[in-house]
Amino acid sequence: MRDMVRNRDVSWWFGVVLSAAAVVALIAALSWDTMAASFPIFNCVVMLVCGIAHTLLPQSEASSPMFEGEKPPFGLTLRYAAWICAFFAGAVAFGFPVAAPLFVLSYMLAHGERWTTAAIASAATLVFLVIVVERVLRLPLPQPWYLFS
Repeated sequence: MRDMVRNRDVSWWFGVVLSAAAVVALIAALSWDTMAASFPIFNCVVMLVCGIAHTLLPQSEASSPMFEGEKPPFGLTLRYAAWICAFFAGAVAFGFPVAAPLFVLSYMLAHGERWTTAAIASAATLVFLVIVVERVLRLPLPQPWYLFS
């Protein structure tokens, strides 16, 4: 009976959504060039392992220090799962140089940060992607599906 209740827990569903998003992103990354796909594949495998572990391993009542024994509300869990899925969809559709800064900007603005702070963090994300990922590490970012293709 406890397992049946566990399957309906909001936290359990977050693990399922996280695992599903990782599988979709992993399948998309497998068609990219080897160098371009290495970093996303590594991240997707780690995310898939964490999602499966979160789904299968038993959770204690006080496993979340954020709520101190309370279960997180369904809306909050759904919101964070939607942010993760939206980032992956944006990265596949429009590419990482567009999706990552846009994600940082929208997430920070949605959580009450000032425009200046969010814009600086978004620009720093773009600079990091271009300079560190593409130039220093020489990891080519994959071509997006919709934009500039």
